[in-house]
Amino acid sequence: DLSIAARANEDDEFEIGNETYPISEIGYLAGDVDFQNENAAYVLLGIGRNVGGGLGLSFSIGAIQYGAPSVDLRTEDCNFSFSDLQLSATCLALAADVEAEERQVNADLDEFELWPFARIGLTYSF
Repeated sequence: DLSIAARANEDDEFEIGNETYPISEIGYLAGDVDFQNENAAYVLLGIGRNVGGGLGLSFSIGAIQYGAPSVDLRTEDCNFSFSDLQLSATCLALAADVEAEERQVNADLDEFELWPFARIGLTYSF
């Protein structure tokens, strides 16, 4: 799992869904990112040379099939300065907006099944 913490914009606000929430009223927006596969298949192509002694160089490229990442978002708390009834309604609306944003982010990430990588290695042998 990877932990994430969203930063508010220059006006100290978060845009969640189609709504704007001040940081003073929702605390912070955080979450976790997890991948579908703990063990992943990969393809690797590489070249390298270090025959005898001296300096050697290798280069590899490939792709790893981790599967699409999954994001779980949450807010710290709901501190709106309204009556209890208004607070409950506003916090429920915030929770619904966070859930909708989470669904949208996960839908956007569904296309990332393969993750490319490149590696350069430097070796020295005696």
